Amino acid sequence: MSWVDLARALSIILVVSYHAGVSGIGAFLPSDFSVTGSYWKTANLLLVPLRMPLFFVVSGMLAASALSRPWRAVSRPRVFDLLWAYVLWSVVFGVTAWVRYAPEEPWEYFRSSMRNMVVFASPYWFIAALPVFFLVTRWCRARPILLLTALFLVYLASPFLVSALRELGPEFSKPATGLRRLTEFAVWFAAGYVLSGKIKRFGGRRRPLIAVLATVICIPMCWFAVMADLEPGTERIIKLLATCSSVLAVLSVSVLLGALPTISRLGRVIGSRTLVIYLVHPLVLNVLVVVFRRVYEHGTGPVPLVVELLLLPTIILVCVLISLGFKAVADRLGADWLFQLPWASREKSAGVTPSAAVSRYRLSPE
Repeated sequence: MSWVDLARALSIILVVSYHAGVSGIGAFLPSDFSVTGSYWKTANLLLVPLRMPLFFVVSGMLAASALSRPWRAVSRPRVFDLLWAYVLWSVVFGVTAWVRYAPEEPWEYFRSSMRNMVVFASPYWFIAALPVFFLVTRWCRARPILLLTALFLVYLASPFLVSALRELGPEFSKPATGLRRLTEFAVWFAAGYVLSGKIKRFGGRRRPLIAVLATVICIPMCWFAVMADLEPGTERIIKLLATCSSVLAVLSVSVLLGALPTISRLGRVIGSRTLVIYLVHPLVLNVLVVVFRRVYEHGTGPVPLVVELLLLPTIILVCVLISLGFKAVADRLGADWLFQLPWASREKSAGVTPSAAVSRYRLSPE
């Protein structure tokens, strides 16, 4: 299903774009030198209703068959390997990212990073959320409609639960962030599983009219969900509509673009390496932020408009290319322990090469 690879490729590019265009935009295009930095940030914020729900819908869809397999066959690739990668790369981030975030307090930053890791507030929280959602869906798969209904109610209650936790004190800020992520996105993984058959049938045909209509609808819905000052209950409903229409738009467009051989091949390359891109690109961005800060320290004038327009896409491309290069080096060195538990590997006992073992680890592995 080339359209699935393309949808995953688009989603990981959106993730890289968000991290570069929201948290990093102040370093890449600071307001003292740029007039477009705020527009790049707004554009990325408007995609919040789409970005992670799309990831989880596709992940849930591709997990459908694994959810009914014996625990022994799925526990390692679906749970323990991902938790290993989560802990390992969170530690690496905590050890290195102080240069960007806390150059004067590296040890305190590391301790804070480890606390954040425990409560799903790490930059790699998605890797830890997948096993949690997989286990919840697996335990409740016998009653899929009840599961989806329960998680939908949790989704509606999410703003109120998070607000109540934050009111307990500032020390609960990070746990509240983790709670928001778990309560807001679990429903989309379950939806991908429950509707997996329908989604796959939907991808079997080109539907240009639906692609156009969904795109037209999702744009104002995303704007209202993110930019309008709405009450929590209203915000949930608007965000729900924004997510459903934007995910439908991306899946429809992916089916159309997947029919183009060049686009299909590109989607396969990126879509099959989403895990590596997700893990590596934050480290690349940290380096780039530090470099750009030092460049602007000696800046003498505004950035040329053509540079402003091309800078963020170039940074995204650099992050993706370095991540792909990192995977190629890891394959060559047999460093599959970077992405899976390093002992008692079933792949090694079965004679599978490290390259094949690493390459099957995607954000939505089959």
